[in-house]
Amino acid sequence: NKAEVANIQGMLSNYGYYTSEVDSLYGGQTELAIEEFQEDVSSDPKFTIDWIMDQAKNLFDIFD
Repeated sequence: NKAEVANIQGMLSNYGYYTSEVDSLYGGQTELAIEEFQEDVSSDPKFTIDWIMDQAKNLFDIFD
């Protein structure tokens, strides 16, 4: 869903992987950012897309 994509884009942006505007659209830039992130952290199983989502949810829960 769009909210999850925006959360992923935001977290990837915070880590310097996603440099486009957070637009809630899962496109080529989002996919590339996820792939680059996964390549960089592939040796550490902690860092998965689920981990990113958990971090994003925790971040946005602060503002609720």
